[in-house]
Amino acid sequence: LYFFKPFPQAPNRPYQIWSQGESENNRHWIPCYDKPDDRLTTEIIVYSPKGFQVISNGNLVEKKVVQHLPFGISRKKAFPQAKGWLKWHFLQSKPHVTYLISLIIGKFAKKEDLYIKGKRKIPLAYYVPPDWEQWAHFSFENTKKMIGFFESFTKTPYPWPKYDQTTVWDFIYGGMENTGATTLNMYTLHRKEAHKDHKSDYLVAHELAHQWFGDYITCKDWSHIWLNEGFATYFTYLWAEYYEGKSRFFYSMEQNNRGYISTTTHEKWKSFQLKKNTPIDLAFSNRAYTRGAAILHMLRFVLGDKGFQKAIQEHCRRNRLASVTSEDFRAACEEATGKDLSWFFQQWVYGAGYPEFKVRYHWNEETSQAVLTVEQVHAFTPARNLFITPMLIELIGPNYRIKRRIWIFQKKQTFTYSLPGPPQIVDFNRHGWILCKVDFPKVFSLLQNQLLYDPDSLGRWRAARDLGDFGDKNLPLFQKAFAKEKMDFVRREILSQVLKGLTQKKMPLAQVFPFLLQALKDKDNRVKESAIMGLSYFPHQKKKVISILEKILQTSQNGDILAKAAYTLAKVEGKKAFPLLVELLKRYSHREVIKSSIFRAFQEWKDPRAIPIL
Repeated sequence: LYFFKPFPQAPNRPYQIWSQGESENNRHWIPCYDKPDDRLTTEIIVYSPKGFQVISNGNLVEKKVVQHLPFGISRKKAFPQAKGWLKWHFLQSKPHVTYLISLIIGKFAKKEDLYIKGKRKIPLAYYVPPDWEQWAHFSFENTKKMIGFFESFTKTPYPWPKYDQTTVWDFIYGGMENTGATTLNMYTLHRKEAHKDHKSDYLVAHELAHQWFGDYITCKDWSHIWLNEGFATYFTYLWAEYYEGKSRFFYSMEQNNRGYISTTTHEKWKSFQLKKNTPIDLAFSNRAYTRGAAILHMLRFVLGDKGFQKAIQEHCRRNRLASVTSEDFRAACEEATGKDLSWFFQQWVYGAGYPEFKVRYHWNEETSQAVLTVEQVHAFTPARNLFITPMLIELIGPNYRIKRRIWIFQKKQTFTYSLPGPPQIVDFNRHGWILCKVDFPKVFSLLQNQLLYDPDSLGRWRAARDLGDFGDKNLPLFQKAFAKEKMDFVRREILSQVLKGLTQKKMPLAQVFPFLLQALKDKDNRVKESAIMGLSYFPHQKKKVISILEKILQTSQNGDILAKAAYTLAKVEGKKAFPLLVELLKRYSHREVIKSSIFRAFQEWKDPRAIPIL
């Protein structure tokens, strides 16, 4: 249990108590068997001062005013400021795991809603600090839609009698999926002006998905934690696919996979499936989340959309209210689809790492064939051997578009395709279905065509990323692609490569400056932020840059843009900007990003005028 109260140095800190059970910490305040392989019903009775809310698992079966506290406890000594006491009685009638037991006590504004599906009615409640009540809906507005989507996908009704979401003070994580009563970090709350760039959807969806995967079905021990976290992570992406479209979904999965690969060093030599006695802190590493999501993504590619959904539905049916292992999940998948998946689980769940492919392409003019050579070049070990995997490739020419699903099962394979003419776009691992590292150098013309004409936004993003190595040769191409590009993440990557070229002195300053001015008008705020930061590279345009930044600081209502503009002004104008930055400290911004940027500038200046402010 964590206890908070105000004190002279932190007068705004509230009186608050909250618990955090995962992984095995509820035993410190409840005498219990604190492992995930046992389930039980729970009942909690709490006495609180009037004016405080109590949130816990299950139904509130009793709430009443009491004149006396139990065990002879003195009301005055317990909480002298109390103007009366209440008894709260919660009953969780469906069995759950002890680490999901939750208790929160504090002063909250309560917003209520109702999820209705047929005759079922699920009460929803959002608890926020009282001064955040008017903005609470920005964080939780899609909760009902998410429940509906997860129910539809799993063919499993939301399994608990209610769903509470409570934002607490100084929470140690982003969120915690306690049964029917999720705890969230209050930093997810935001005002209207921050809503476009700081939506809570991914956090809310992740913790909500856990109500099925983690609470309704729980890993048997922590070595199987990917069955909780990998599922919640992937279902967050599935929500993005449903709500924001396939382009956003595939981009999110690409970042998921690249993030996993970039953070794995020695881990790629270790089996993904941990041993039962693995230390808990190692079990909750990045790989449980990102690699777990990647495994489900690849399983979907192997089984197809319908087969994958059937597998998930069978998993929810046969393993409901149970603690399970990876083998239990495999059995459900095989039962649902009739396919032997031992090879898949052996290399991705019980094996280690990921394949590393060396891909080479050439056009055979004599035979009118596109030739792709694929070689697995990673070091082979007992845990990380030759991979067997399907792979999607696409070849696009002036009058054709050919998509092929190939199987890679040898160290080196060659694939040939008879075509009416050389392809203008050649893409390997189309849509990023497979977790792998790819070495596939392409000539400038292929990358140029892909950036300008690829119908797949992830393909265009990859092309922009790869074109960064070609220096100033790219600038006219980047300008043309930026102007026609519809997807914000592709425009951000184009701009990122231009700024990278500036730092490496590969881009002509005089020609880049008009491009940045164009980027400042972009409708995506993160593109604008990057463009603002890029203005610091133009000392010969100092007066114009200062004028642009001052105008942004006077007119923008977006905290992130103001923060970037303030810091860039500090870099360009130096200590002369001090009075303006001091005035900006009064502005509100989500998570105090304006103050953070200005304090960073003060620290770099080492200006003694900043000491009283800091």
